[in-house]
Amino acid sequence: MSTVIEYTLRPKPAEYDTLLGQYIRLADDVADNDLSVRLLMVAGDAEQRVIRSIGVYGTAHGADVSVVADFHRNVRDRLEVDVERSALELIHMHARKLAPA
Repeated sequence: MSTVIEYTLRPKPAEYDTLLGQYIRLADDVADNDLSVRLLMVAGDAEQRVIRSIGVYGTAHGADVSVVADFHRNVRDRLEVDVERSALELIHMHARKLAPA
């Protein structure tokens, strides 16, 4: 059963760019090393100070929680509030092959 894991980070003022860079590196590391990753996206809005990742995992439990938890502990001082996490069962997915930008 596939699982969708969503994390939302709300950086403090002036921390958005730094945290976004660190989070992209984490996402790349997870995607490169966790064989259960099927799709991983990071989106953000600097004006709203929100960074969100959505991952589709081929297992019921999703990503290696210890790697993500370590990251969150290390960036806690850069966040307005604790990281929000939700997990849902993947019901349906449709993806269109995109042409290079």
